[in-house]
Amino acid sequence: MPTFENLRLAIDIGGTFTDVAVAGPGGAVLATAKTPTTPHDPTMGH
Repeated sequence: MPTFENLRLAIDIGGTFTDVAVAGPGGAVLATAKTPTTPHDPTMGH
């Protein structure tokens, strides 16, 4: 099981979407996520 010390986190904040990826030892992708950078109703936030 990976520990926090050997995980890598990448975040790409773009104009339309924000992408997140978590990689473990050896670069194996453990998780990804994509969410709108700007919500449909900005008063709601994230």
